[in-house]
Amino acid sequence: MNNNWKKVVIKTATTGAFLGLAFSSVLSPVYAGWGIKDLDVFNRNSGIRKTGRELDQRRLDETAYKFYLDNACPSPIKVQVKYIPRNSSKWKITNYSLKAGQHGYLFPTRNAIVYLSARSSNPYLKKRIWPRRKIHMGSNFLKYTYRLTCS
Repeated sequence: MNNNWKKVVIKTATTGAFLGLAFSSVLSPVYAGWGIKDLDVFNRNSGIRKTGRELDQRRLDETAYKFYLDNACPSPIKVQVKYIPRNSSKWKITNYSLKAGQHGYLFPTRNAIVYLSARSSNPYLKKRIWPRRKIHMGSNFLKYTYRLTCS
């Protein structure tokens, strides 16, 4: 009876140790030595968290105005834009340079109002200056394109 008792204790301990290792490796594969860092929910740079950040970014982009600028001039232009960034509540001023005929996506914003000023930057052509202008993009989140023309 004593010998059987020892066998039961050893089998129970072995089974418990095996199950403990199995469950801990499933919960945290990195610590199990599997090398699957993307499945580790405690790792800030894991694939799971990265995918979550990308989904959050896409959701934020869906609820934001996308401001595009179209340079319809034969010369490059320098643009200064004042806007509220999508994830902020303070105004930000950013400078951009666009080549002749270039169309570009500048920034996302949750505010429908943008202030824009520009000037042509080609020293060989007549300077063109666009004074600061308030642009209202409407009430729906959308892709808004503002066109700068030299005429």
